[in-house]
Amino acid sequence: MLRPADGSLEEEERSMDLQLKGRRAFVTGSTRGIGRAIAERFATEGCALAICARDPGGVAETRQALEAKGAEVFARAFDVADPKALEAWIADGAKALDGLDIFVANASGLAGHPTAEEFKKSFDIDVMHMFTGATAALPLLEASGAGAVVAIASISGVQDYGYPEVAYGAMKAALLFYVKSLSRKVGRKGIRVNAVSPGPIYFAGGFWHEFEQRSRRCSAPSSRRMRCAAWAGPRRSPMSSPSWRAPWPPMSPARMSWSTAAIRPGSRTEQRGEAPCHRMSTPTTSITRR
Repeated sequence: MLRPADGSLEEEERSMDLQLKGRRAFVTGSTRGIGRAIAERFATEGCALAICARDPGGVAETRQALEAKGAEVFARAFDVADPKALEAWIADGAKALDGLDIFVANASGLAGHPTAEEFKKSFDIDVMHMFTGATAALPLLEASGAGAVVAIASISGVQDYGYPEVAYGAMKAALLFYVKSLSRKVGRKGIRVNAVSPGPIYFAGGFWHEFEQRSRRCSAPSSRRMRCAAWAGPRRSPMSSPSWRAPWPPMSPARMSWSTAAIRPGSRTEQRGEAPCHRMSTPTTSITRR
């Protein structure tokens, strides 16, 4: 990722035919960040879309933007932690779009404190939303003949990077196990199930954008630790310790590159039921000691 002097992000336009035209893709948490980038790419590829998020204003704006690209869009505002609402969105969306071919479980909660309440919240959003959504979508995916499930996990699911959001990493680890298990069970039915584990992703209004803004205000050596500790409050910020530095720059959603085999219809699933592993082509980033 190149960061020009003016602070903007340079992005390259890349075009490739993913053979998705006419497919129906359902993406949770699709109004900002990774989810928005996924939805926009599907729209560019000629897919009909079902989108959702909690904010009605964001859902309406995203729907308008996707329809401007020529996509047919079914949109609804609700919380994916509500299983009944999630099941209804899938059922109603499939009825409106006449089917479902791709389910992307992208919505996630970044729990800040290692408490029982935060663990429960993360479990409901990251794990149960994937379980509920995939379970509701499976009959439709099987009828599709080219069904695919993609879960957005995280590198935090396989490695502890020292952040206080331990519930987030634990739930992403559980998500990875569930994806592997599900792929073995439904692969024989021609449904591919894969997880994508991105590293830090930068987008306006997101965690790393806020982190960047806060870090700039903590740049003075004499007051760096004091200011960052005040920002972090009860949480311990990575910036609050001089022995740690954050990965930079994170990756922009617009630069994400999907593995075509992960979502391209017609890909041959191995007969033993294991879908191959597909990863996003992100540069390796991590918290490193100085």
